[in-house]
Amino acid sequence: MILMAPDSASDWIGVGVEAVAALATIATVIVAIFVAVRADRRADAAEKRADVAEQKLLKAELDRRRMQTVELRMELRKLRGDLPTHEHWLSVAESYGDEPRKAALGSELGVMRERISLIEEILAELGALEAELE
Repeated sequence: MILMAPDSASDWIGVGVEAVAALATIATVIVAIFVAVRADRRADAAEKRADVAEQKLLKAELDRRRMQTVELRMELRKLRGDLPTHEHWLSVAESYGDEPRKAALGSELGVMRERISLIEEILAELGALEAELE
C-alpha cells in the first residue's frame, strides 16, 4: 500500500478522524492496562490482609487453648493434691462409724475422680488440637 498525501479537505478530515480514533484506542488500552494493574495490586493487598487476619485468629485460638490447658492443669494438680486428704478423712469417718460423713466423703471422692478423668480427657484432646493448629 502506497501512502499518499490527502488531496482535499475532506480527506484531511478523514485522516484526522482516523488519527484521533487510533489515539483514543491507544489511550483506552493504556487506561485498561492501568486499571487492571491497580485492581490486581488491590486484590493482592486484600489477600495479604486476609492472610494476616487469619493468622491473628489462629494465634488467638491457640493462645486461648493454651490458657485453657494451663487452667485445667492447675485444677487437675489441685484435685490430685486434695484426693489423699479426702481419702484420709474417709478412712477416719469409717473408723468412727460416721455413716453420713462417710457417704458425703465417698460421694465427694467419686466426683473428684470423675472430674480428674474428665480433665485428663480434655487435656488429651486439647493437646491433639494444639498440635493441629501449630
